[in-house]
Amino acid sequence: MSEGDVRVLIVDDDPQFAKAAARQFRQAGCSVSISEDGAELERFAAGNVPTDGIALDVDLGLLRRTGLDLLAALRERRVWVPTLVVTGLRDIEPLLNRAQELHAQFCTKPLVKRRVDAFVAWMLRERVRNLDDEAVFKNGVFALQREIERSFTPCELGLIAALFRGMKQRDYARSIGRDVHTIESHAKTIREKTRLTLPLVITRIRQLGLASVAAA
Repeated sequence: MSEGDVRVLIVDDDPQFAKAAARQFRQAGCSVSISEDGAELERFAAGNVPTDGIALDVDLGLLRRTGLDLLAALRERRVWVPTLVVTGLRDIEPLLNRAQELHAQFCTKPLVKRRVDAFVAWMLRERVRNLDDEAVFKNGVFALQREIERSFTPCELGLIAALFRGMKQRDYARSIGRDVHTIESHAKTIREKTRLTLPLVITRIRQLGLASVAAA
């Protein structure tokens, strides 16, 4: 895998910095997209913007929300991607601490080559690891599809569809008039058949564009 395969999303409302950062990442062999606000992050979280890493400014000029707030929201939704948090602010200690809590790299503006190279190296490592994970997951999905055709009960399939739509197990149990222990038993069966946790099943189905697997 070459560096040219690596995609970076730069989120910064400073066009001069974004342009300079894009030039540095392109010189490192990356393809680059630029967003002036958090809209692209939301599209990424929904699986509509493929990227291997995000260079995220702290101060985006958004009402009551910083770049770190947006990153925290992604982490809470279990959406993972290597992230480089950048800032031009002077009081960096609390920002650095917060970035570390969110498992992100951190640097001050302007970007320097060693920071770009370190971030590209991180993205490459994660890209290779994710490809391995994706192959394992696809095998699990195909196994799941075969199991659906052969032996999944309507309730088990319904549970997958409900979780895909964001419904909780307890709410799904109530909606079909079943007790929660029965639904938990179905969930256990799905985990055993796919060898994946349910949140990972749903997350990966969404990221890989395999929504048909969870069609009700």
